[in-house]
Amino acid sequence: MRNYDILFLDMDGTVLNSRNEASERTRKALKAAQDAGVKLVVATGRTLKIVPALVHELGFDYAAVSNGASIYDLRTGERVYHHDFNLEAAREMCRVLVEECDFIEFYADGGIMLSCASYERIGKRPIPPWHMKFFAENKVRIWDSEEDYVAAGAPGLEKVALVNYDEQVLKRIRSRLEPTGLFSITASIAGALEINDKGCGKGVALRDICQRLGVDIARSAAIGDSQNDLSMIEAADCGVAMGNAFQEVKDRADDITASNDEDGVARFIEEKVLGDF
Repeated sequence: MRNYDILFLDMDGTVLNSRNEASERTRKALKAAQDAGVKLVVATGRTLKIVPALVHELGFDYAAVSNGASIYDLRTGERVYHHDFNLEAAREMCRVLVEECDFIEFYADGGIMLSCASYERIGKRPIPPWHMKFFAENKVRIWDSEEDYVAAGAPGLEKVALVNYDEQVLKRIRSRLEPTGLFSITASIAGALEINDKGCGKGVALRDICQRLGVDIARSAAIGDSQNDLSMIEAADCGVAMGNAFQEVKDRADDITASNDEDGVARFIEEKVLGDF
């Protein structure tokens, strides 16, 4: 018996613990949910090519990546939905960011694009390890400059990530971009910003996937820990905050589980998805 038909899962700080791993208990709980007929969807700020391998190992059904900017049917590999940047928004964002930032990650077509100047700074500033792995494998696309990329139409642009910046810089960027009304701006960790086109978000992806699969949203649950998870936590019938979640997320969730280092995802699946309330 199952209490939900579909489960939307953030990765970092949710399925993955502080060692960037999924515990054996979490893996077993996810497999048990699948065996009970629950559809599994990864809903992440990561772009497709840096989604954790366990998503493929465990046979997740769908991936909503770059905060829902692209949706992939993982059973076929087909991208079934995308919300790329409006060119006007891309131009305005580029104008602001090149004045404020020395390292800008453009998530495009499932990968990461850097300007030559940003590429030369790899190793000179703190970058998440899964990004470094991607860069080390020489998969990154390089353009002469951010301006050149946008002048070419910002092809395939899903999201822009700014990581490990001073909070004052990020606050200044927000104050310049938010009044335009062109963007969806969130954060998943301290010192970072995630910028998507207006109207893009994990909540939109949740509704789209439920419709594609013919699943009633009243039979959906979503689990996350950060600001970029809020829209899906509010869209799902049961929105769940991790024990390590930002207080803002806990305040707006329907339920709170244990932290990512205490098998919070596994506990929710065992107790609320497969167990009796």
